[in-house]
Amino acid sequence: MQGAGLSRGDQAENAEAASEGAAERWSRWMGQAQQGDREAYRRLMGELHDWVGRYATRMLRDSVAADDCAQDALLALHRARHTYDPRRPFRPWLLAIVRRKVFDVARHRERRRENPLDEEAAALRPVESDPTTQRDLERLLERLPPKYREAVLLTKIEGLAGREAASAIGISQISLRTRVHRGLKQLESLARREGSLDEGNRV
Repeated sequence: MQGAGLSRGDQAENAEAASEGAAERWSRWMGQAQQGDREAYRRLMGELHDWVGRYATRMLRDSVAADDCAQDALLALHRARHTYDPRRPFRPWLLAIVRRKVFDVARHRERRRENPLDEEAAALRPVESDPTTQRDLERLLERLPPKYREAVLLTKIEGLAGREAASAIGISQISLRTRVHRGLKQLESLARREGSLDEGNRV
């Protein structure tokens, strides 16, 4: 079972996880990137690319799957970059996002081994994608207060479990649930308001 492999990987984390020095450096670079420093962001993503690739390879023991997983994780980190608070430790925030992507890949591989025909059926189904909806969602998320935005993005967009997201943010799970609830209510209100404006513009 792949889950057992993930547990062993977690136990071996200290050998490969970001050192304190690297985590502090990445935290500093992320803070600078949030202020518009493109060179700091380039350095950060360069080092994270190497680290995430090694982490995914060790956890999944499959270089091809690890490469795909690393790309997904780096994209998730890019989307969530504005949710990081430089006053908080960088490592829990980083690992919460990367572990979720590794777990998703491991679960998908396990399901594919158990039901190989499901993979063929999935390949025959059309891919449903609405980039306009995705862009609208990202735009609405930007309008939320930061504490609500990060809670919604990490749980509802990146799929972190409540415990993982709360640890990454540095709050209790109760506080996280409150932020998610309020954030979703505000998103609903914003979407409704914009819908009303669109209807008015068409009249």
